[in-house]
Amino acid sequence: MRILRIYLLVTLASGFSVAGTSAQDLSALQKGAEKIVRLHSPELRLIDSDKTEKKAVYNWGTNRKGIHLLIFYGESVHEATEWMNKTISFLSVGPGKKLKGLGDEAYFASSPKGDFAIYRFRKANVYMEVSAPSNGTAESIAKMLAKEIR
Repeated sequence: MRILRIYLLVTLASGFSVAGTSAQDLSALQKGAEKIVRLHSPELRLIDSDKTEKKAVYNWGTNRKGIHLLIFYGESVHEATEWMNKTISFLSVGPGKKLKGLGDEAYFASSPKGDFAIYRFRKANVYMEVSAPSNGTAESIAKMLAKEIR
């Protein structure tokens, strides 16, 4: 009986960890992201959004003093990794400083004046970019978004 309980416990625990390696669906991430930005910066108004089957792009506020968010929801970790690598390959100055603790792979870059910051990260099968007029804002939103990915 004790062996059966241990077996069931191990089986259930491994099932939970496997479920945690892929993210929930894109619409749940979109709703969570919209709520996070509204709570973090209620003074900003959503001025533009573009949603497709695998991607959502949002702009709150203005281009220079707003928050930009891109969410890519891949069918696999490999697809999200390819999307991230392709995106980074187009950057003339590179992705920025490599970070730990914000997903499986993450980068940070800011302007020399400190009036712009961007966090790029991939966690499981999701790739996100968050840019904002300050490092504090971009970092805070990126950390909250990373927690949304299960």
